[in-house]
Amino acid sequence: MHTLLILLGTTAVVFFIGSTVRIHAYLKENDQGTKPFVLINFFIFKYIERYKHLTKKVHGRTGTLYLVWLVSVNVALLCFVLLVLWGGFS
Repeated sequence: MHTLLILLGTTAVVFFIGSTVRIHAYLKENDQGTKPFVLINFFIFKYIERYKHLTKKVHGRTGTLYLVWLVSVNVALLCFVLLVLWGGFS
């Protein structure tokens, strides 16, 4: 069970990082005043909200990357909590 949680959590983190990078790139392409990529972790929640509102305004619905980001961060956190509760990483 630990291996499954670690694999699922790692996959979720990869999707989280990928969607974060793509959201930053989307906002940068649309001149939304993004900071340098190195500072992305300090502004991610601001970027997520900006992406959500911009895609809803342009396309009439929230962008797919928002859902990918939201699900992946929650799955990664859930896997981490379950691993800690079930006896750590050993």
